[in-house]
Amino acid sequence: MKYPRLLRIFFLNTIALFMIGNLNVFSMNDGGINDPVLGDSLWNIGRRIFRKVRSNQSKLDYIDNTSVSQVTVDSMYSKIDDIESLVAHESTIDTISSKICVLDSKIDLLDMQIGPCCCATPIDSATTITASGPYCLAQDIQGTITIDADNVMLDLNCYAITNASYGIVINDNYSDITMQNGTVGGGTSTTQVGISVGSGCSRISMKDINVVDCELVAMDFSGISSSPIKTIDITRCCIENSGMGIQTDNVQGGLIRQCSMSYNITGMYFDESEKLVVEDCHSFANERAGFELKISSNNFFRNCKAIKNGETGSDNGFGFVASDGFCNTFQNCLAQDTKTNLTGVSKMAVGFALTGTEQQSTIVDCTSKKTQAIATGGSSLAKSFGVYLEGTTQKCVVRDSLMTGTTGDVGGIGCEADGSANLIIRNIGYDNDTNFGSSITNVHTGGLGTEPKALDNLSFPPL
Repeated sequence: MKYPRLLRIFFLNTIALFMIGNLNVFSMNDGGINDPVLGDSLWNIGRRIFRKVRSNQSKLDYIDNTSVSQVTVDSMYSKIDDIESLVAHESTIDTISSKICVLDSKIDLLDMQIGPCCCATPIDSATTITASGPYCLAQDIQGTITIDADNVMLDLNCYAITNASYGIVINDNYSDITMQNGTVGGGTSTTQVGISVGSGCSRISMKDINVVDCELVAMDFSGISSSPIKTIDITRCCIENSGMGIQTDNVQGGLIRQCSMSYNITGMYFDESEKLVVEDCHSFANERAGFELKISSNNFFRNCKAIKNGETGSDNGFGFVASDGFCNTFQNCLAQDTKTNLTGVSKMAVGFALTGTEQQSTIVDCTSKKTQAIATGGSSLAKSFGVYLEGTTQKCVVRDSLMTGTTGDVGGIGCEADGSANLIIRNIGYDNDTNFGSSITNVHTGGLGTEPKALDNLSFPPL
């Protein structure tokens, strides 16, 4: 049995109620509803219906292609008719609202009867998508899904793509690709790359995807200088137990938010990328770094956390590190429990590091806690810094930040800033082996010192 009328009625009711609420002139019988209070209430009910329609549209469409209880759908028709009648006769808002609640419960029942559904073109095996449109997995897939078209929406539908060297591949120069809701990677054979995006692609969106157990890279955005990737949007994705987590090469513009990267070599790595905004992302227990930038510029990190990075690796340990780029900003970010267990004068653990020829980058309102060089024995042990600006950096700023708990066998320094014309202003060093390095002058009294310049920093010994 098909019920295409159901969705149309929902939309008609929604439009009618919106018009009543907004204009107070829409007439449904001989008169009109002109009571502003009732109009506002009906507008709110209209919004409720609209949200319910949007969240269940695919399942309402799915009724056309499957067997659903006639009793359930007919009951929903009856409730819709009741609401139409009540509105037409200007019944009390409480009466109308109670009918809406009953209708909500009927839709919930429909959800339970249908269960997970694939309302787009179903995919049940490894394949190459060559035409635009919506697609979704109908079951777990073993093998690679390749996208070779523009305007593709791929819903993993809570299923997994496993046992493939590459899980999902978007070939070069395609645009307007969206994928969501599932898992990529893992299985009995090795996954090299979870999701691969080719050069020249644009407007690529990924949402609510778990990428796990990838030997090389979990999410790999592989642009080139002559054909960069433009505008990416990654939301609520979880990257775990892979080589590099989210890796961008020659990517220009985009937003990465509410993602987590755990137990990888590096959680998030930008190479020659620019104009990326990273918000509310967490990087935990990665071998080398939580967030790392190389030759990248004009990127902005806000409200990000890097916790327990570096301890298990065979290199330096960093919470956040930017090298050889310019105009990158870290705001209100936390680096905590950053460690290295290596020995050697060139090894270090750093909460926030600007190195190489990094220029005009800023660390503001950030906190570094418990940065430690934890190796013992030997005569040349690694160093630890809460914040570290290498001597080759220029015109970088560290301001309004806290460095605390920086320790090591050769002494941990809360903030060390060498380099040319770097500015260290209004920071607090507390409970570090040494709160501020010798290169930061005038820590207590304020005023501009020699390079690097320092102003109004506060140093507190342990209690």
